[in-house]
Amino acid sequence: MLLKRAGGRVPAKARSTGFANRNVRSTANSKPTYPTVSRVPLAFALEFERESDLSLAISANVIRLLNEEGLRVYDLPHLSGVSKEAIAMSLGFLGKGRYVVVEPDPTASRAKLVRLTPKGREAQDA
Repeated sequence: MLLKRAGGRVPAKARSTGFANRNVRSTANSKPTYPTVSRVPLAFALEFERESDLSLAISANVIRLLNEEGLRVYDLPHLSGVSKEAIAMSLGFLGKGRYVVVEPDPTASRAKLVRLTPKGREAQDA
């Protein structure tokens, strides 16, 4: 036998075991924790971006890896764990802002090196 419940049907067996009446929350006054937990990283990101010229994502995923000597662009996705498309977008933004310079690698024919400029080094230190 099926009983109607909130516009749907609940099997009689579920009603007899109490399954149909169980609430997802353990008590009536409890609230999910994810809104509270998500406020901490959000507050950190907002404070970081208020004080920095660069976004937290670009700083954490690209700027932290670079140096003045140079790093192959090919290696950045593997080292950062970010897609090559996101790396390309980040390097385009950083290049326009004169934080980095992308140039041919003298040791490899088709490879490119990316290196920090003095402005990029200041951003990294900050």
